[in-house]
Amino acid sequence: GSLPETLKYASEFYEFEIQNELDKMTSLIEPLLMVILCISVGYIIIVSIMPLLSIYEMQF
Repeated sequence: GSLPETLKYASEFYEFEIQNELDKMTSLIEPLLMVILCISVGYIIIVSIMPLLSIYEMQF
């Protein structure tokens, strides 16, 4: 008679463990994605401004 109780306990335990691991991975991935996003936006801004600066330098 204790098999269903044991299986329920095991499923709750592993569900809790999986949720903890997912929370850890999410907390590690979020800052990494922010850095990648900032680098991408910075690159786009620099690539957009460089032609304008070269045109400005040609005039003088």
